[in-house]
Amino acid sequence: MNKKYYIVVTPFFPTAESFRGPFIYDQVQALKRNSDYEIMVFCPVQQIRKLYYDYRGVRVHYFHHWQMPSMILNGLTDRLSQRSFLNKLRELGIPLENVAVVHTHTVSMAAMALVVKKYNPAVETIVQHHDPDPYGIRNGRLSEKWWNVQYRARHAKWLFEQIDLHVSVSQYVEKNLLLFPSCSAHDIDEKYLHVLSKVKNISRTKIKKSVVLYNGVDVDQFYRNPVPHEGFVIGCVANMGDWKDQLTLIKAVELLHQKGVQNLTLNFIGSGEEREYYERYVREHGLDGCIHFLKEVQHEQLPVFYNTLDLFVLPSYFEGFGCVFTEAASCGVPFMICEGQGASEYLAENEKNQWTFKPKDYHTLAKLIEEQMVNRYVQQLVEPLNIDELIIRFLKNI
Repeated sequence: MNKKYYIVVTPFFPTAESFRGPFIYDQVQALKRNSDYEIMVFCPVQQIRKLYYDYRGVRVHYFHHWQMPSMILNGLTDRLSQRSFLNKLRELGIPLENVAVVHTHTVSMAAMALVVKKYNPAVETIVQHHDPDPYGIRNGRLSEKWWNVQYRARHAKWLFEQIDLHVSVSQYVEKNLLLFPSCSAHDIDEKYLHVLSKVKNISRTKIKKSVVLYNGVDVDQFYRNPVPHEGFVIGCVANMGDWKDQLTLIKAVELLHQKGVQNLTLNFIGSGEEREYYERYVREHGLDGCIHFLKEVQHEQLPVFYNTLDLFVLPSYFEGFGCVFTEAASCGVPFMICEGQGASEYLAENEKNQWTFKPKDYHTLAKLIEEQMVNRYVQQLVEPLNIDELIIRFLKNI
């Protein structure tokens, strides 16, 4: 019997040097465990230095991807990338008629699924959306230019209407996919709202089928194993920049510090353009005794960090679904998040006021943290954390 291939095409996948995209690695491993497909992973690069690399049991194949600088007129070079992708499949001896599924991540990879569909009409084409900007119009230096955003939005719409199945990492992301060129009422990101205002003349996209697949967790890696510690410890893991807004968390802890709250520690893991500013703010406001910036660690080492915490907080306000929330929860650590963000969908409706706050509202966040320090509420979740459960449910849609 000929093998049936499930092909994953993603610009994000961990390497030995970077753990960007660990949730996709977990997804791939869950697909391997819970299906009969031969799973193969492909990653686009603009300059090929080697043909593939291996990461913890997964071989990742490179193919040449052409992209305009700073994503200008993104999609203009799709045919070149499609040709390169097909050549890579042929080099590996993968008959297109044996490809059952092409599962792409982000709008920039959707064209790779459609070129396989051109030669094998039976293939199931999938695009997975991770970002509240599923059309990818927010990114790039010239993203606010009318001619650029018009082209990119129309090209994404053209691709999306041909795709068999759209997968969103949260209902929040799905809503922005389906409502485009409108968006969720929770969106406050000024840049995204400004760019959206330039495409209001574009009609709503006709999506064939849409489902939600949350970012689950490998529960054999992330599980409760508390590390003894003193006081109340808050943790935050994220890149430091843009909408992640760690400053709101810093200011909340500052308020509690000024109030005289004792035995409170905040530990950050992450890097980015704002880290230096945050570190300076902490020093200048006399918070360096309770707020610490730790070195980044490999993804597989994060369970130890989570298990040192009493609470996880990430105050980002444009968050499709950060896997850090479910990773912390899988380690038995409750989380707090801005209202309306993807991971808030895991919270029981009658408890959301205990765990969510409005974007940039560090006063309410400080109050919620202090209440948690006193009461130690147990967080109730309404969706599975185990990636295997989520993938089994997802595969029923194919």
